[in-house]
Amino acid sequence: MLELKKQPGKMVEDFMSPSPETIDLNRSVTDGLALMKRKRIRHLPVVFGKRLVGTVSDRILKAAVLSKWGEDFKISDVMIPDPYVVNAKTSISEIVDHMISDKTESAIVTNYKGEAIGIFTSVDALRLLREQK
Repeated sequence: MLELKKQPGKMVEDFMSPSPETIDLNRSVTDGLALMKRKRIRHLPVVFGKRLVGTVSDRILKAAVLSKWGEDFKISDVMIPDPYVVNAKTSISEIVDHMISDKTESAIVTNYKGEAIGIFTSVDALRLLREQK
């Protein structure tokens, strides 16, 4: 089994996708899906103004659209209100350990104002694993 080697001293700021796309909590679920498709992404930090208030994934949005009332849902109706949040200096090892233990697919990187400045996803972890070969 492949294993991600510990990255002592490596911080998420070195591996995150900076300036992630975000979506306002009052936008529609279909708007969120369209944005994800257009940008070829699977996770969106949810914001109110610039402040992070949640997260959504493509799975959540697709399930909402397939539901009986899906087209009427706003992002705020389906978002995860307490996403896994880290700061830019959080170690990759800590994040990966958390993602494994909680089966979390993303970590939202925020600044001191609570604004999303980056995202680290399971795909980023796979890229890191591939680079270790």
